Amino acid sequence: MTAATASLTIRLLGGFALEGPAGESIELPGAMPRALVALLAMSAGAPVPRDRALGLLWPDRAEPQARHSLRQCLSVLRAAIDAHLEATPTTIALKDATVDAVEFERLAVA
Repeated sequence: MTAATASLTIRLLGGFALEGPAGESIELPGAMPRALVALLAMSAGAPVPRDRALGLLWPDRAEPQARHSLRQCLSVLRAAIDAHLEATPTTIALKDATVDAVEFERLAVA
């Protein structure tokens, strides 16, 4: 695995933290980009429909405003973790990410 595609580390338990492939801390400005990363992280790599993200993250906003907010969050994520983000017109997904909460859930079931 190259440095560009090596795994992200996402910590959701005990507070949000995002680390790049070399262990460097990646800061995301604002709560909503972090909330979007958490939503994508908990899907364990499966694509999340954009409409679902809109409903969960901006339930009180009109659709055009919510879509604009999602585009702004995606812009922040592209600047920070573009190699790990897959966005289509209808879905969003994280790739090559290790998530503590997903790993905890997996081990708890085993």
